[in-house]
Amino acid sequence: MIKLILTLLNILGAIILFLISYLSLKAYKILRERIFLMLLTSFSLLAASMIGQGLLFLSLYLSHPRRIIMISLTFVSNIVSFIFQITAYIILAISYSKRVRERSLLSLSVLMSMLRDRGFPINLYIFMGGDIICISLLFFIAFQALLIYLENRKINSLLVLTGFAMFGLGHIFRLISLLFLDDTLYIFSRIIYFLGIIPFLAMVIRVTRVK
Repeated sequence: MIKLILTLLNILGAIILFLISYLSLKAYKILRERIFLMLLTSFSLLAASMIGQGLLFLSLYLSHPRRIIMISLTFVSNIVSFIFQITAYIILAISYSKRVRERSLLSLSVLMSMLRDRGFPINLYIFMGGDIICISLLFFIAFQALLIYLENRKINSLLVLTGFAMFGLGHIFRLISLLFLDDTLYIFSRIIYFLGIIPFLAMVIRVTRVK
């Protein structure tokens, strides 16, 4: 049941992300603003990550392979997903500042030092390390989005801020779920992340309709 829920969230989320990417391309052609090009690239990566995991979970749910095969494929898909997510967030973060990479690496080293003596298996180290990088990047992006909103007080800026904040909150809850090995909390984290897609969809729809 857990894999089915994750499958549905990933596939539906990927469809919405691809739609956001398309509308971002449309907005970029109209306005020629760089931020929409960044959104196009980043959300295409996030969509590819989610659709890949969604299809994998669906195949595992239907085929019921051996446990070792299921664990191995899930591990590899999570690594690939983190690579896509981190790349997407870095693209967005670079549009705000180059300093974000140093902050992310610093946060990752702090996390590793905190967990070193707790006896976590290597795969959890990798997943938690990926989450802390994502959280660091999203914290920086959300903070910059907050500054932009405080400056112009526009609804579109508020929607962007809300989306990034929910992405970050989703990663925080996923990190906590890994620390406590809580499946329910993990599903909750994915729901929050999924809901974070909605403000971006609303924003690009507003932009394309107005223009």
